[in-house]
Amino acid sequence: MSTDTHQHSNSPNDNLLKRLSSLLAGVHIPSLRKVHILAGDEYVVLSGEVNSFYAWQVLEHTAERAAEGRRVVNEVRVAPGRQVTSRTISLGTLLLLFAGLVSGCGKAEPQRIAVQPVTGQVTFQGKPAAGAFVVFHAKTEKDKFPPPTAEVDKQGNFKLGTYTRDDGAPVGEYAVTVVLRKTIEKDGEFQQGPNLLPEQYSKPGTTKLNIRVADGANTVPLKIIR
Repeated sequence: MSTDTHQHSNSPNDNLLKRLSSLLAGVHIPSLRKVHILAGDEYVVLSGEVNSFYAWQVLEHTAERAAEGRRVVNEVRVAPGRQVTSRTISLGTLLLLFAGLVSGCGKAEPQRIAVQPVTGQVTFQGKPAAGAFVVFHAKTEKDKFPPPTAEVDKQGNFKLGTYTRDDGAPVGEYAVTVVLRKTIEKDGEFQQGPNLLPEQYSKPGTTKLNIRVADGANTVPLKIIR
């Protein structure tokens, strides 16, 4: 599996592109082959189209982890064209961003919103939901920031990250989605299996998990029920 990547000839970020491409190839989601990646000193820009919201979530989380502090601008759409990123960027802004990447002049990173530590545990039917993918969807668009995400460990625990892995989340109200898929082999190919959790928890509009992040350390137990 290979991911299509694009980079200006003067960019010093070959290693980042190779690392991110390798990580995406290991996920075995075919539609990620359509993703285009542009890497610069301050940003990683993703564009293209994927065939599911889960694929978009995996892409977002993987890029954030691989970006090493760079701002990830995710312009990838979910077919047939519904935009799912919470960050809306105008064409003019995007063109200025690309100009900064190419020229090396766009070094000023947008102001980051303060984040608070957020840890928690995800359980389903009384057991840790190991390997689940958690996304916090802000209920207000007053402030723009990447959706905080986390991957659940073997004990069901997670640490939320917004700008970097485990850094926390801004204060506010969130609808929380949780998806759990295992890699399976089918017809000689590895792919993501069905969601093992109730589907209502996979969408911000139907999830029963509504969380407020407050100032200071936050501990968030997420109990999945049918």
